[in-house]
Amino acid sequence: MGVAVRIDIDELVLHGVPPAHRYRVAAAFERELTRLLRIHGLPAVPTEPAPLPRTTSPHRLGRALARSVHSGLSGPP
Repeated sequence: MGVAVRIDIDELVLHGVPPAHRYRVAAAFERELTRLLRIHGLPAVPTEPAPLPRTTSPHRLGRALARSVHSGLSGPP
């Protein structure tokens, strides 16, 4: 039986991201974080977040954000 994980993010503030891209960034973020948790679960030890790419692609930015958040999560002690 798997472990259920629920993550609530009230607000994600991204400076320099065009308002028209915010929903695409959020959707890509949610898909990628869900994928990472499904495949890898929670990391045993949090790692240093990766730098975000300089990109105009909402999809690429959302995926990079999810990877950064995932790397900072850790499982129960």
